Amino acid sequence: KELSSLNHEKDSLRANEFQRFKEALPQLLEKYDSLRELAKLQDLTEFGNLFKKAYPDVLRWQNNLRTTPNRREDLAERMDSDLKQATRLNNEISKKLGSMMRSIRKNYEASITGEQKKELDKIAKEENRVRGETEKLSRRFNRMNQENPMVPPQLEKQMNRTGRYMERAERNLRQQDIRESIEAENLALQGLRDTRDLLNEMKNSNGQMQQAQRQTPKKLGTGSRLDSRRGGSARMRNERVLLPSEDQYQVPREFREEILDAMKKKTPKDYQRMVMEYYKDLVK
Repeated sequence: KELSSLNHEKDSLRANEFQRFKEALPQLLEKYDSLRELAKLQDLTEFGNLFKKAYPDVLRWQNNLRTTPNRREDLAERMDSDLKQATRLNNEISKKLGSMMRSIRKNYEASITGEQKKELDKIAKEENRVRGETEKLSRRFNRMNQENPMVPPQLEKQMNRTGRYMERAERNLRQQDIRESIEAENLALQGLRDTRDLLNEMKNSNGQMQQAQRQTPKKLGTGSRLDSRRGGSARMRNERVLLPSEDQYQVPREFREEILDAMKKKTPKDYQRMVMEYYKDLVK
């Protein structure tokens, strides 16, 4: 009984990769069903975009199953034959798709007039100018983040991403690929909107914090009276310290914890007020 159980377990291990392929097969077949529908609709662009995602999946599974060690040969022979046939058909589709796309692009370029090309070049130059302003703004956000940790790094990242979309739009305009340039430009506009929303959130959060500070009767960390013996640690035990919430400015948790730890340390008597004002400025 133990030997039979062991043999069954070994045999299951040899079929593991085939089982994973079986579980992934419905999703792969769904892509090919969509390709069939796009072919009927003669939507060549969408067909090409989806085919670029489905084609590598077959090659990946073919390689995984072929290189699996100690695999079951009875399953392997059937799978190798089927996947080899699928790969051959994919190669034929890829060649025909490439030739059709080149032919359409050639005819499209021939249909564009000289005036239209000049207009597209003009728009591309304007796109380049706007992208330059975006890069300047990104560098400015980077300096602001280095000088003030309250400024989130997402601002710089968002502007960098927007700049890449603008660069793609400019390149497509120079190649007279209007459809791709419109798609890239829409992504760039969405990036600008997201950046604007993030800046508005920062502005509103800052206004709420300033209002809360005006309503607070006592200064941050000063307490009702000074402790002449042990600096800021005693006041930290008795006073409530207002720090930004986790969602304000997206400040890292480590930064807030470092401020709290620093405020708990002993401070020389003559420097108490100066140090507490410094912590107050950091929190702002």
